[in-house]
Amino acid sequence: MKKNKKHMDTTIQPDAASKPPPQEKPEPTHIDGLPVKVEDGGKFFELNEFDGASKGFKFYVMQFKTLEDAIEHYKALKQDDAILTLVNRQLNFNMRTKAKNQITNEDVAKKLLSRGETLLINVDEARQFVPGEREVTSVGGLYKAIDALKDQVKEAREAGDPELASSLKEKIKVLYAKLQEKVLAGLEDE
Repeated sequence: MKKNKKHMDTTIQPDAASKPPPQEKPEPTHIDGLPVKVEDGGKFFELNEFDGASKGFKFYVMQFKTLEDAIEHYKALKQDDAILTLVNRQLNFNMRTKAKNQITNEDVAKKLLSRGETLLINVDEARQFVPGEREVTSVGGLYKAIDALKDQVKEAREAGDPELASSLKEKIKVLYAKLQEKVLAGLEDE
């Protein structure tokens, strides 16, 4: 039997449409020979790099896996107040940023000052602040948050938890007050 050499050397090219999607590059494990993450029990060290004028320089930042790991670490160093200092500094930074964001431009600042509204965050708002939790400020967002809380109230009632339902209702009242304030502020601007 005679073989057709030309036919045997031909390779079939896959259709361009059937190519597998490009795979995402894996996270680097080393940068300039330094490990990106160094595990050490309940803590790890994460490599950070500078941008701008200090570009090229690197440093490690200690991170903790749990609150207990952080407390244990600083207690071992006999630095109990270190955690309190870190929390207070971060709260100060977050609250300062939150307050600053309420003065979005010079016109808003002038309007608030002309009304004598210089207090941007009151004691109750500061007390209820949770770092990392985004505050809903748009009218649409407030309506969505209220609807979600109403669903949670219904679920709490069905689960036989009147205390939770009552707590959620209080949150709804706060959101309705914010919504009313937002709507009225919009009418003043017109």
